[in-house]
Amino acid sequence: DDAKSHEVKFTCVFTCPLTGEHFACGSWSNDGAEVVDVGKDGIFWYKNKKQAMNAAAAKALDCFSRRECHGKENAPLAQQRCRD
Repeated sequence: DDAKSHEVKFTCVFTCPLTGEHFACGSWSNDGAEVVDVGKDGIFWYKNKKQAMNAAAAKALDCFSRRECHGKENAPLAQQRCRD
């Protein structure tokens, strides 16, 4: 990222300790978190480390929840944490 030093941005990847799967942070907007920038490569950037970590954890939870529903689209939207 070509941000200036006073414009530091954060991204995060959650690695599941059980499966070893990696989940990059998604488009998450909870607790006032907002995506600061989406890079050309589709990486979501946040204004602080905590928001980036929470976004990666939310993406992992979304994926695990969808998997529990056997990939069906009928999972309640209220359970979805990321917009993507």
